[in-house]
Amino acid sequence: MVYKYYGTLAHNTEDNVWEVSFENFPEAVTFGETPADAYEQGKDVLMLALDGRTDFPEPATLKEHIKVDSRHYDQAFQLPFEVSKSEIISSVRH
Repeated sequence: MVYKYYGTLAHNTEDNVWEVSFENFPEAVTFGETPADAYEQGKDVLMLALDGRTDFPEPATLKEHIKVDSRHYDQAFQLPFEVSKSEIISSVRH
């Protein structure tokens, strides 16, 4: 079983990091120094948010325009994050 959720990556200009958040999982927030690093961190935090759940929310739809506070962010976009049940189990056991 593969779970797919859209995560938002936003470049925080004050801290010069890429923040990741998920509309479906408000507790799943992380960051990385580059978009690629943020994506990997986002996948990890998504796996933690999904671990132990029996109720999986319907994925939010992809948004064409992401609204961010331009005083703190200069770029934002969404990417699909896909994780399998076996990845979730493996990640949490380590």
